Amino acid sequence: MSTAVRHQVLLVAICSLTFFINLGATHLWEEDEAYFGRTAQEMRHRHDYLVPYFNGQISLHKPILLFWVILASFQCWGENEFAARFGSALFGIGNVILVYHLGRRLFSEQIGFWSALVLGTCLHFVVVSRAAVADPELIFFCTLPMLIFVAGTRLSRSGAAAVPVDAAHPVTAEELSWPGWVGIYASMGAAALTKGPVGFVLPTAVIGLFLLLSRADYLAALKTDARRSGLRKLGIWLVRVLWPSSFLRTVWSMRPITALMMLTLVAAPWYVAVGYLTNGEWPRGFFFVHNVGRFVNSFEGHDGGPLYYVLAICVGTFPWCLFNFQTLHQAFASLRRGDPSRPAYLLLLSWIVVWVGAFTFAGTKLPHYVLPAYPAIAILIGAFIATWLTHSVELSRTWLRVAWLTLVLVGLGILTAMPMIAQTYAPGEESLARIGIIPLLGGVAGLIADERGRRRLAASLLGVVAVVFCITLLAWGAVRIDRQQTSPVVARWIKELAPGEHPTLAALGCFEASLLYYCDQNILQLQSHEQVRDFFTAHPSNAFLITTDRRIEGLQGQFPTDVNMLRETRRFLRPESLVLLGRSKLLAADAVRPADSPAEVDRSLGRLNR
Repeated sequence: MSTAVRHQVLLVAICSLTFFINLGATHLWEEDEAYFGRTAQEMRHRHDYLVPYFNGQISLHKPILLFWVILASFQCWGENEFAARFGSALFGIGNVILVYHLGRRLFSEQIGFWSALVLGTCLHFVVVSRAAVADPELIFFCTLPMLIFVAGTRLSRSGAAAVPVDAAHPVTAEELSWPGWVGIYASMGAAALTKGPVGFVLPTAVIGLFLLLSRADYLAALKTDARRSGLRKLGIWLVRVLWPSSFLRTVWSMRPITALMMLTLVAAPWYVAVGYLTNGEWPRGFFFVHNVGRFVNSFEGHDGGPLYYVLAICVGTFPWCLFNFQTLHQAFASLRRGDPSRPAYLLLLSWIVVWVGAFTFAGTKLPHYVLPAYPAIAILIGAFIATWLTHSVELSRTWLRVAWLTLVLVGLGILTAMPMIAQTYAPGEESLARIGIIPLLGGVAGLIADERGRRRLAASLLGVVAVVFCITLLAWGAVRIDRQQTSPVVARWIKELAPGEHPTLAALGCFEASLLYYCDQNILQLQSHEQVRDFFTAHPSNAFLITTDRRIEGLQGQFPTDVNMLRETRRFLRPESLVLLGRSKLLAADAVRPADSPAEVDRSLGRLNR
């Protein structure tokens, strides 16, 4: 068995643990998972596999590919949480394998392995690979073009060309064959079916920026005149990068006609079909509201400063973010030295700059927007770890000690803060603080191993910490928190109060996608007390209103006297209670029933719709 095969078998085994253990053991989480799960559920019930619907209305949030993936899983595994997340876990493994081959071709098999391990065990990537969201698919179809590009040019160290890749011989688009560009743009077309224009525009921009930087002949610009100041050298370099003729040559060399052809063949048919079937409503809402609107304005309070994504990436790449400083130091040192790895670092940094830069300027900011840059970040970290292990790079002992002590402090922070957080938002789950023991012990053990010069042991310990932390947090901790979810409780209430019936449901001040998913029906969204009165007047029987205790006081006198509070329970992660109002034949018994505890709800109640 070759080294590459052994590496991939081990990586798949590790990812199978981190992605699949207890994958379906929790209910769908608000907001994205439940929203996408319900949309696929509703499409399935409608037998409409072209137009996404949510709560009886056209869903404008995402294109179709995510829903096709979930629907295919529903067909194979049934309509359940495991099926909703299965596609994400598979694409997550696919992303890890792509990164392995990218790292292997750009640098070496050893770097490829560490890069893939970093990606497959960093916190945010594992979270989305265990969730019914579109990010794993988007990452896959944005990473695949990079692998095709690298494999078809002299960037690939396993390629046949032996010409050194340096400033005198920059990588050009002409090196890649026409079938290679077809594969690149076909993959981007699939990315456009996953999340829209960003799936096509930004990967194209990554390759274009890299080609521009290569064409600029950076090293030659630096050596033109040693007497020039650093600022003047930078100016010469920027002129070479942004010069119109250079830009236009680069654009034309990337075969824009082929790009348009593949986008037309792969993505356009569905966009045209959904536009026709919805009389233009879906394209208008998706492109102008959820793309242009989100870029120009801050939606739903999701904004942030210029360092938003720097902090988001530090948290999202935990625990490997301990080496972020050392990783950047090595990458920029390679650029300055102009060593043979310089073009690889140039591509990876272009990749990160495009994704992070684009969304830094966007009005709406969410951590997962820059997830497609994580493969490049993982390869940079993997390259640092591999070179550090071979002692080919020496770093200040102070920085390494700070890295390991940071891991210790994270563990202490979890042990200290988690009981207080759990007491407020998840009473009874204070034991989750024990998760902090993992980074605490890992940091201590890694520091001792590093101080004794056993770098390989220290790096291996960090890998073990990453795997165990992700599994413990997401396959054990999430299951305990899930027992507090209230939407499955509401679904059980309705099944008990209206057995075998299909009551009309409405919500006031607590409309949640998970309510629709677990009640397996649409819910009227009320906005005022007058609408509440009209709702109960129009439905003299077999109707329920879901609201909160804070809204009850204002509802007095707004509905018939035979409408009462039937059930009450603490709302999930909110400082209020969830209340069910309605008429019931069991009113005498139900009116005095104490509040339900979500932690006591049997797991099977989350699957009432099956």
